[in-house]
Amino acid sequence: MNTFDNEVERLGEKGYLAENFKTGSQLGYWLKDFKDRFILSQQQAKLDGQAKNFQMETFGKFNEGLELVFFTLRYRYDPDQDSLTLKSLYARLGKHSKTYVVTNDNLKFASEVHETLTRPVVLDKYAPLYNQLQRDFERDRNPDNDYPGDQPEYPAKNHPEKLSETPDPAPLSIGNLPAALKRFLRK
Repeated sequence: MNTFDNEVERLGEKGYLAENFKTGSQLGYWLKDFKDRFILSQQQAKLDGQAKNFQMETFGKFNEGLELVFFTLRYRYDPDQDSLTLKSLYARLGKHSKTYVVTNDNLKFASEVHETLTRPVVLDKYAPLYNQLQRDFERDRNPDNDYPGDQPEYPAKNHPEKLSETPDPAPLSIGNLPAALKRFLRK
């Protein structure tokens, strides 16, 4: 069980077993569940002769318990090398989420993951798009802005001047209909 013990030690060093994650009894149950899942995947992998995946979920409270970050740790047990490998870490805080691919020993500290999720989104690269959307919204909201003012022959379709210039359509009568339609109606 050396691989399991090494992984528990690494999680502890990186802050995933700290007090802000679980109380003492909750941590005991979580570690027991982790060990059970590890043993099950180890047995299945040895029976099938191929690697098996499993995942563990946990959460941590940050910012004095006001922010709850959910973590999903995705593991793979390889029976050929008798190794337990953390493949990825998925973290979610409210609507913000991020997935980290873990290779060798590049597991981020839990506090770093929290900081990444709470960091304000950089809007500099989105500023031109936002400005264009705002201009489009203002134009669409006000029909007078549809066409430039220096083109009086193209007022907006519902502009008062345009409405007053449009005559009502002629009433329908047999005389106004095309010849083919007149023949059809007479039959």
